[in-house]
Amino acid sequence: MQATHAALLCTSGWLCLAAAGCGSRQQSAVAASPPPEPVGVTCLGRITPGDRIIRVSAPPQAIVKQLRVVRGSQVKAGQELAILRDYDIAAANLAGARTDVAVAETGVAQAKAGEKSSAIAAQQAAIQRQQALLLSAEKDFERKQELSRGGLLSGAELDVSRLALETARDDLNRESELLNSLMQVRPVDVQVAEMKLAAAKAKEAYARMMLDQSRIFAPSTGTVLEIHAYPGETVSGDGLLDLGDLTHMFVEAEVYVSDLPRVREGAAAAISGLGFTGTVAGRVVEILRQASDNRLYPPDAFSAADKRVIGVRIRLDEPGKLRNLSNSQVSVRIEP
Repeated sequence: MQATHAALLCTSGWLCLAAAGCGSRQQSAVAASPPPEPVGVTCLGRITPGDRIIRVSAPPQAIVKQLRVVRGSQVKAGQELAILRDYDIAAANLAGARTDVAVAETGVAQAKAGEKSSAIAAQQAAIQRQQALLLSAEKDFERKQELSRGGLLSGAELDVSRLALETARDDLNRESELLNSLMQVRPVDVQVAEMKLAAAKAKEAYARMMLDQSRIFAPSTGTVLEIHAYPGETVSGDGLLDLGDLTHMFVEAEVYVSDLPRVREGAAAAISGLGFTGTVAGRVVEILRQASDNRLYPPDAFSAADKRVIGVRIRLDEPGKLRNLSNSQVSVRIEP
C-alpha cells in the first residue's frame, strides 16, 4: 500500500509539472502573437471646388438685363457678374439724389454767408437816403424854431416840424436795424440748411444702395461653373450662377459615426470613381463637428445606409485631374 501511495504521488507531481509547462507555453504563444493591424475606412464622397460651390443669388423676382460672364470665366472677388433690369431706374434716382445734395450744400453755404451782397448794398443806400431826410428835417426844425421864438410862426406849425424830425429819426433807426439783421448769420438758418443737407445725403445713400442691388458682384475669386438665369429671365431659387475655386479641389466624404474613431486629420486617402482613371491621392484636412443624415446613399428604412454620418474634408494632391468633375460622387478609402 505504501508503495502504491508513493507511486500515485509521483504521478500527480509529474502531471502538475506537465500542466505548468503547458500553461507557460500557452502564455508565451499568446504574448508572441502580433497585435491586429488597424483597418482603414471606405465610404462615399462628393467632389467640391474650394470650400464649396457658391450659389450667387439676386433679389427676389429680379430679372437679368445683362451678363458680364460666361461659363468658365475666371472672376475675382468684387468683379461685376451681371446687371438687373432695374439698373437704369436706380441710376437715374441716384443722379437725382446727387443733384439734391449739391443744392443742399449750396443752401448751407448761403446760410453761413448771410444775405446777398446786393441786398446789403440796397439797404445801405436806403440808409443814406434816410440820413439825408433826417438832416433836412433837422434844418427845417431849427429854422422854424427860430421863427417861433421871433413870433413869426405858430406853435402848431412848429409841432408839425418836430414830428417830422422824430419820424425821420425813427425811420433811420429802423433801416439801420434792418441792415444789421441782413449782415448777421442766424444759427437757426444754418441749422435748418444743414438738416436739409443731411436728409439729401441719406436719400443719396439709399439710392446708391438700390443701384448696388441692381448689380451682382462676385463674392470671391473663382470660376463660373454654371449659369442659371440669362438676360430676360427671372432669377429663381437656383440663384444666378454657381461659382467655385477650381485651383483647390476637395472631396467631402461621408463617414459613419461608428467609423469615426478610425479617422484622423492628416491621414492619407485614395479617391476613385467615374470620369477619371486610377486613383487620386489626398489627405484628410478637416473632420466636421456635426453629424447629419447621409446624402449620397438612397434612403432605405431597412438599410444601414441610413446611419448618421460625419463630413470629412480631403484635400486632393492633383486637383487638375478632377477640375471638371465638381459635385461628382466618388469612392473614398481613408488609410489608418
